[in-house]
Amino acid sequence: MRRTLLSLALVAACMPPAAKAAWRLDYDLGMGYQYSDNINLSQTDPISENVLIPSVNFSLSETGSVLRADIAGGLEYYNYLGGEFANELRTNLDADVDWTIMPERLNWVVSDHLGMEPVNLRAADTPGNMQRTNVFTTGPTLRFNLAPTLRGRTDLRYVDSYAENSRDFDSSRISAAFRAEWERSTTQQFSAGVEVQDVDFDYDNLAEDYKRRSAFVGYTHRLTDLNLNIIAGYAWLDFTRGHEASAPFVRTSLYWTITPNNRIRVAGAWEYSDAATFLAEGAGGIDEEEPGRAAIGGAMVSPDVYRERRLEASYVHESARLVATASAFNGRFRYESTLSVYTEDRDERGGFLDVGYRARPLLTFGALLNATRRHYVDSDERDTTKMYGLYVSHDLSRHWNWRADVRRLERESATGTTPTYNENQVFLRLTYRR
Repeated sequence: MRRTLLSLALVAACMPPAAKAAWRLDYDLGMGYQYSDNINLSQTDPISENVLIPSVNFSLSETGSVLRADIAGGLEYYNYLGGEFANELRTNLDADVDWTIMPERLNWVVSDHLGMEPVNLRAADTPGNMQRTNVFTTGPTLRFNLAPTLRGRTDLRYVDSYAENSRDFDSSRISAAFRAEWERSTTQQFSAGVEVQDVDFDYDNLAEDYKRRSAFVGYTHRLTDLNLNIIAGYAWLDFTRGHEASAPFVRTSLYWTITPNNRIRVAGAWEYSDAATFLAEGAGGIDEEEPGRAAIGGAMVSPDVYRERRLEASYVHESARLVATASAFNGRFRYESTLSVYTEDRDERGGFLDVGYRARPLLTFGALLNATRRHYVDSDERDTTKMYGLYVSHDLSRHWNWRADVRRLERESATGTTPTYNENQVFLRLTYRR
């Protein structure tokens, strides 16, 4: 927790004083009630519980010439009225700040991503199986001209990763990258570069330090309604205990606004990665199933490097009557080493659907569906987690809103070796929005 607070303090300290007053602030204050007929997610001994959940959520933004920032976060206090679990505080933060020190020459970047993740991915998401994680990144970016349409860029970064329980995850990282960027036109850019990263874990007896070197080329195509990014290259990893690994990598993303009411996103990756890199992308933010609540992520928090093959897609439709969000993912994770007791090769896939119908301008009825299936390769364990839900949301005024949810959670194990359970939930929430 001390390292998390220090990271947040550094985010605030890196704000230029003149820009502080220009920030736009939005926030909401909420009081929630939750009833669960199986709060401990047990197959044989379910315990019912009532929970009060006061919450605060906020967003800060600034798009000036000196400072560009996007910060969103919140906290929830879970008061277990039956005393089955100790009361707890859940927090989340996604902060990205870009400070222009010298226009078109020198910038300083700060980002911090704080969230809640499971201690053991196989176990149920009970209060005892959650931990706070934080990944803090900072450093300068220097830009310079190589030719009229060719620019150079150097990035130096320091990264600190921390987990509340999985101490083998804690690390410090230093990286340096150089790239050349060629502006072929106002809509197309080509790039090429190299990067070196040194990863030093706090507890060497639980994790293996390593160095990563990579060379890459990239292509970006930007239009009013389309954004395409492709990076391809080769990476070499040198571990301190003599092990080496190398392989090509590809990362790609596509954002397409089909019409003003419809947009899609597709992203894929085939590369070496790890949990800290995944969490640094902002994996532990606001819950997409219920905006305003902290999400419990699905990362396997460990120090181990894995070979990842991942494909994600999402679609959003918004009209006067109908609001729909759909997403799907498919991932394959193969670890170079398994020093952590929880690490294991796995395949996973899943999807999410939220359909809301505005019966009146201020009244929305909706349905939720979420499913994730995991296969742990070494032990051949297979489990599927599903959530079904219905909700109604009513704006009482410009500032006040109430929402009610009913949900059913199911977890099934095809092999009988991972926990199975059923849970029925009721949520009530009153929110004041600025």
